[in-house]
Amino acid sequence: MIGIVIVSYKNQDGTVAFINEQLPKIGVPWKAVVVDNSPQENVGKAIAERCGGVLLRHPDEAIEEQSRVYVFSTLKNLGFARGNNLGADILARNFAVDYLLFSNDDIIISDSRVMEKMLLQFGKQQDVAIVGPRIVGKDNRDQSPHYHIITPLRQIGWKLFRQFRRNRVAVRPAIEPPQSSYCYWVSGCFFLVRQSDFSAVGGFDPRTFLYSEEVILSERMKRIGKRSYFTANTNVVHLGGCSTQQVNNRTLRRYLKQSNCIYYRNYLHSNPVIVWLYKVIC
Repeated sequence: MIGIVIVSYKNQDGTVAFINEQLPKIGVPWKAVVVDNSPQENVGKAIAERCGGVLLRHPDEAIEEQSRVYVFSTLKNLGFARGNNLGADILARNFAVDYLLFSNDDIIISDSRVMEKMLLQFGKQQDVAIVGPRIVGKDNRDQSPHYHIITPLRQIGWKLFRQFRRNRVAVRPAIEPPQSSYCYWVSGCFFLVRQSDFSAVGGFDPRTFLYSEEVILSERMKRIGKRSYFTANTNVVHLGGCSTQQVNNRTLRRYLKQSNCIYYRNYLHSNPVIVWLYKVIC
């Protein structure tokens, strides 16, 4: 069975629409947990009522009432990593979940066989822990996969020589559609992970709040000999920005720097001086 985790933040209508309109397209058995990060107590209750779901009073309570959708309100913003870890833990403790789907609530499922096609990859490649489909934005550009490590030194270079990079991007030839292959990481807005592997690495790094979670998860998987795989024969549409629109740009940049520094220090083991320069310059 598939366990689906959705972290919702001040997007009640979008979350409800995703559950009621998109999840029925998934053609395999599933249970979903919505982790409502909104500070208002009534939001989670409203989501549960509008989705025909069950509101959980405590994350550790044993689930007895049967439903496909369960909602837990944190009453504070736990962020992406901790929110998803909480939802994954609720699912793993209460249901026989083989795979976890982490999904934003601003996704349109355009292929009813997306889950079937993603699941096939786990049987084909035994070292695969994470599978992601093609993610297409509203601008029709691909948002996944990603093949290369972006070091803090490269980030500094991009910042200092922005005009040179802008000119290179302007003359870059059209990019061919991505092909199915192993990759470094896949977009975190919609991807599937083997539950046993997710549990083995301790889930997402709870020190991150927003950004870089999926990159760090790929690094954690490498420690147990597992990899990420991109499957190009299916796709979803990512509308984007539904939750981040609730946060100002300065705060988002701060979250990005914080997460990147955790990634650089603890996973790439970058030179501390270079990491400090990244914080100052970027």
